[in-house]
Amino acid sequence: MRSAIDNRASCVPRGQTMLVLALFLFLLFTHVMLALRSGGAQISGSRLRHEREQARWLAEAGVQKAAACLSSLDAGAACGGWSGLSYAGEDFSLAGGTVEVDVFGAGNERAIRSIGGYRGSKRTVMTRVRNFSKATFAAALQGGGSGATLRPHARILGSVFLNGSIVCEPDSGVTGSATVAGASGTVSGCEIGGDAFAHSVLNSQVAGDAWYQSISGSTVVGALHPGSPDPAPAPFPLTDQQIDLWRAEAQSGGVIQGNVVVSGAGQNPYGPVRIAGDLTVANNATLTLTGTIFVDGRVTTGNGSVIRLDPAYGERSGVLAADGNIDAGNVVSFYGSGDPSSVLLVVTRSASGLESDPAIIIGNNTSNSLFYAKNGLIHVKNNALVNGLVGEKLLLDNNTSAVYLPAATDLDFSPQFGVMGSSWLEVVGARSE
Repeated sequence: MRSAIDNRASCVPRGQTMLVLALFLFLLFTHVMLALRSGGAQISGSRLRHEREQARWLAEAGVQKAAACLSSLDAGAACGGWSGLSYAGEDFSLAGGTVEVDVFGAGNERAIRSIGGYRGSKRTVMTRVRNFSKATFAAALQGGGSGATLRPHARILGSVFLNGSIVCEPDSGVTGSATVAGASGTVSGCEIGGDAFAHSVLNSQVAGDAWYQSISGSTVVGALHPGSPDPAPAPFPLTDQQIDLWRAEAQSGGVIQGNVVVSGAGQNPYGPVRIAGDLTVANNATLTLTGTIFVDGRVTTGNGSVIRLDPAYGERSGVLAADGNIDAGNVVSFYGSGDPSSVLLVVTRSASGLESDPAIIIGNNTSNSLFYAKNGLIHVKNNALVNGLVGEKLLLDNNTSAVYLPAATDLDFSPQFGVMGSSWLEVVGARSE
């Protein structure tokens, strides 16, 4: 009996076994299919993300190419046969995808729409670019290898950087730091309110530290740093190419043949314009720059005259430039647009170094102005008050002062009209995707 009972207990009907096996296989198959579907979904999602990222990268490439082609003077195949101000966009293939670029607008600002396509994905980037031209003036006085001379009671309210020596006559000096580059650079006879950096410091009073190779007859309140390396020369804030671009910008508004005389107390708006002759601003007259003015000859301003930027400049700065000498007479006022960030920059390419007929001669003037004569002498006459000065050689007469403009640390000279060959950069905050 026991044996029969055990045999019955150990026997499972065949149909039931097949049912269990079928259920097991079904569960295994379902698990495998779910795993495959999950893996496939992950692969598909990863591929889709990759395609979208590639499309976005292609759209970004379109924006960068548009900015480069707007800035280019070469209308070659790289820009679809068009470049500079004529560039209106193009369609092209890149890295297995496509890019469609459209450029809209006029003046110194353009809108860019760039669509990147990669397989089934497309991404669009919208942004704006502007014709930027920036410059930084880091010191109240910056000069070339010919250095600077400060006559009695002349003061630099700020710092000085020269590639040549600075010579101070009695009771003259610098309220900030004085840096003189090169192996022969000397600070001589100066009252320095900050630090002094030079190969030689002679007969000077330095309120801060002194870095030098040699020193004599000087009083230094701060620390001494003998054996210090000579400061390296610094480049001028503006390049020759930048001045050429301002000439092109002025010419884009037209050319006046012959001399121009501005008279009367009205606003007398001019610019952008190139004057193929001399420019004279008569006594007590006002000249308002509505764009860049470039003068092929000389610029002469009469007593009591005013030269200002139009309020439409806003925070931008403006330029009055010349190839000839600039005579800024007595009691002449130079102004920006009225915005604290706006500065009027007066530039000459003249190489005249004569004290009797310098590249720039300045009488009394005031308010947001910078003077630039990279190749020649800037002579500031008795009792004048000026802002920043940059010249190959600098001469400040008795009782003159040069006051550094904080706004000059980052000047924006973006033109009102696009200029061939100038840089186009993306406007911060203008992008949407």
